[in-house]
Amino acid sequence: MGAFVKIPFYPVPFTLQTLFAASAAVVLPPIWAATSQMLYLSLGLAGMPVFANGGGMAYILQPTFGYLVSLPFMSFFLAKSLRVFASKSDIFYWFIFAAAQCFVLLFGAAWLWANLNWVMKKGATPINILMVGIVIFLPSALFKALVLLWFKKRCAGFFIYINRCH
Repeated sequence: MGAFVKIPFYPVPFTLQTLFAASAAVVLPPIWAATSQMLYLSLGLAGMPVFANGGGMAYILQPTFGYLVSLPFMSFFLAKSLRVFASKSDIFYWFIFAAAQCFVLLFGAAWLWANLNWVMKKGATPINILMVGIVIFLPSALFKALVLLWFKKRCAGFFIYINRCH
């Protein structure tokens, strides 16, 4: 559902995909969080229109696919971090959530650079990629970290239950 809330930017639309993937990491154990995102990628690559611009195997060649590829990794390491660093302050958790969002931006920007230069032969510079793939999304990434902190606090009981189960 996060893919369907989008504000078009070039070349990467603003969506809630990273927020939803990180939310899975808040409530699920690390392997389940990563698996949920791998299932999401599998459904999209199988042709279901679950990505911001549709689906199908050709999506791999899209400049924005790197942002999606990063989601299972981000979800796993975020879920793991939340369990390893349990009972920390809100500011500490906000930094973990912000770091997770920034990881997606960095991974996606690297893919974006490679795609624009090697696949599309557009000759994008690192500065161009930094601006269009990271900088314009930093405010929303930091805001998503606040939303995730709020979500974690509201799901504290469920979070504790899941931690006890795994």
